[in-house]
Amino acid sequence: MKRTSLILLLAGTIPAILWGQTQNEQGVTEITEAQIINDLPDGAPSEPAPPPAKLVVAPEDVIETKTVEAGERQITIEKIAPLQLPLVPEPAQPPDPLSPEVQQQLLELGETHRETTFVFIGATIFQAADLPGPRTLVRVWDQETQASYSCWSSANWNWLGGVGSFQGEDGRQYALIMSHSSMDVDGWSEFLEEQGTAYDLPTVPELPAGEASFVVSEGAPAAEALSPVVALHQLYNKDGERLKAAYEGRQRAQQEREEFLRANPPRPKGIVIRHWRMDEAGQQGITPKPAVAR
Repeated sequence: MKRTSLILLLAGTIPAILWGQTQNEQGVTEITEAQIINDLPDGAPSEPAPPPAKLVVAPEDVIETKTVEAGERQITIEKIAPLQLPLVPEPAQPPDPLSPEVQQQLLELGETHRETTFVFIGATIFQAADLPGPRTLVRVWDQETQASYSCWSSANWNWLGGVGSFQGEDGRQYALIMSHSSMDVDGWSEFLEEQGTAYDLPTVPELPAGEASFVVSEGAPAAEALSPVVALHQLYNKDGERLKAAYEGRQRAQQEREEFLRANPPRPKGIVIRHWRMDEAGQQGITPKPAVAR
């Protein structure tokens, strides 16, 4: 009976005022939509970071050079003419949270940014020939109640791996922190059988065909605690093709990167260590040059 009620809950038979509607400042009920807030990573290359600045040393300022080999890496140690490094700036003082300016900034921030709830999830995706599709064991830690619960889902949670922040149909916003892994049940069972043992698949409950749904298997979460899992299933059912395409793009990019590294194994880069003594400069009456990095 408990399982049926939770599946029906996801299917939308609970009061719409809880999951599908929100009220604005005038008390007017508005329909909201589940949506992914962050840019969904799809394996496309990102803009490379600019190279870090390097210390510029003129050849005539190199006093002594030693080179040593460390495995396949070459380490060069150079004693150079003294340089005057820039002073480390004093750390900025934190703003006074009680000042009128900061209070006004916080007020404006609260008007433009909704409260965000952190969601901590661990997901194991089981795939086997005798299962009707992927079955995911989801473990959720609820920030509000400081309690955890588990559920079985018919969604492939690999697809949700790129979701960082999202909004449910109830208008609430969440930041997702999730670790997920896949279990090839047939392959693992075959391996263990060769070792003379057997793999016991956890008992997977029956879930309805069609749109992704879930059933709580451990714990007794309140409806409020179920809200982020409901929202993720809403996203999955609404944007499944987009989530799948992004996941496949990430997998493809990872495979291409691994193939590239196998064909072009990285070679250890040489290291240059430069040093100088400020006391020698003072004893010799030398004024150190200003250091330049670019």
